[in-house]
Amino acid sequence: MTTEERRSVSSVAARPEADASVRAEALLSDEAPRWAEVSFEVYCPRCDYNLRGLTIARCPECGLPVDWRRLLESRIRGGDFLFEHAWRRGPFRAWMRTTAAALFPRRFWKRVTLYDPIHVGPLLTQLALTTTLALAGLHLLAWLIVWIAVTFFGARAWRSPRFTRLHPHDPILEQLSLLAEWPRSLDPRYLCLPATILLGFMGAAAVLFTLHQTLERCRVRKLHILRVVVYCAPPVLGAMIVLLLAIAVAVPRSLYVDWQPMLPEALGWNQLSAWQYAVLVAACGGLPAIATACLAIALRDYLHLPRAWIVSALTVLAASLLAYTVPVVTAMFVSGKW
Repeated sequence: MTTEERRSVSSVAARPEADASVRAEALLSDEAPRWAEVSFEVYCPRCDYNLRGLTIARCPECGLPVDWRRLLESRIRGGDFLFEHAWRRGPFRAWMRTTAAALFPRRFWKRVTLYDPIHVGPLLTQLALTTTLALAGLHLLAWLIVWIAVTFFGARAWRSPRFTRLHPHDPILEQLSLLAEWPRSLDPRYLCLPATILLGFMGAAAVLFTLHQTLERCRVRKLHILRVVVYCAPPVLGAMIVLLLAIAVAVPRSLYVDWQPMLPEALGWNQLSAWQYAVLVAACGGLPAIATACLAIALRDYLHLPRAWIVSALTVLAASLLAYTVPVVTAMFVSGKW
């Protein structure tokens, strides 16, 4: 390449208004970077190894195949699709776009790549905002079902000084009413519900952090695991809302607001019909299955890990046990039920 051609290429790559793909293309020669003209460091998107000076499109540290064009383009442009990249231009709109996209994991993890930079603060904000709005949606949907039943279908109701309670002969609507109004009761035991959700996600991240045999061989950074857990939250929380409402409608007295979930003496197993058992089994098995599928897709398509389904199943199992056991044991200990 002549001196004039190099100067023209450098001027194109240096213009801030130039498109990122054009600027990345200007830094390539025969599908390899011209490192003398690259003014920034380039790291492996999976293990963070410095790739400067390499011409082979493969990380020598972790073995990840590298697409130089996409890597340079993402380094020049940064991300503009995820909440962690676009929140400054409109936080709620960026959250809505990211959450809606994350509800379809196969399509989502094809758009999100290891080349997109990671920002921890916005990631944690995304998780907190998603959890908070999912809980609000759960209570709002429960209230909406009660309101429709009372207003349009003539379910009997009476009002107490603080809360609306349905007639005792309508146990399903009474349970939904209790679920809808549980946050308004100012019961400190309500904190067990968000604690369970956050423990589940943090437990999944902790389990993945400790899988050295699988992750250390691939040199996966913990920030990538955090991103996987955060963006798996929307479909898992959506499934949780649907399954909790299904249990509340199908099996009265199954969701107690004094946090005695699934205890035989509270549920009355001998009084359940076959279809109620089927709903409980589908709900109890459906949520872990959905969580396993979402996590496996992320580990396979995003992190390119081997044995993604086995790793996901073990992770979800350990996280579910942690998320269920700790709040229940704590609530029983605090309330003196032991």
